[in-house]
Amino acid sequence: MNKELITQRLELLLKLVEETQPDIPTSNYLFQPHHYQVQNWIELLENDELVSSISDVMLQANSMWKFRNKFKNGEYEDIEMFEMDAEIDELLSKGHKITAIKLYRNQMLEMGKKISLREAKTYVDAIELVNRRK
Repeated sequence: MNKELITQRLELLLKLVEETQPDIPTSNYLFQPHHYQVQNWIELLENDELVSSISDVMLQANSMWKFRNKFKNGEYEDIEMFEMDAEIDELLSKGHKITAIKLYRNQMLEMGKKISLREAKTYVDAIELVNRRK
């Protein structure tokens, strides 16, 4: 793939991210992580400074695209849950299941819900199962 095509696709992703981010900042984010990540990739690509491999960026961009489209289509109602599930999905794709479980428990605690280790594992296992089926 050439640089111009990758830039065009990242710009499509940036547009989708901007369409699906909340108008009001959440308690966790002033700027949504996907927004600044995609913007950073575009800037690095334009300046020929993209340190990570293009295939890694494409993989992460595909994951963002999938989750953002789910949000746009109404499969998620809460942006914080959406962002958390995206983070869990990314951690699972890298083989960091324990970190994903910890993330889920901590995020839920920040939302005022105490989650047991078993509940957190069940939640993360469900995301992992859905990913395997795809």
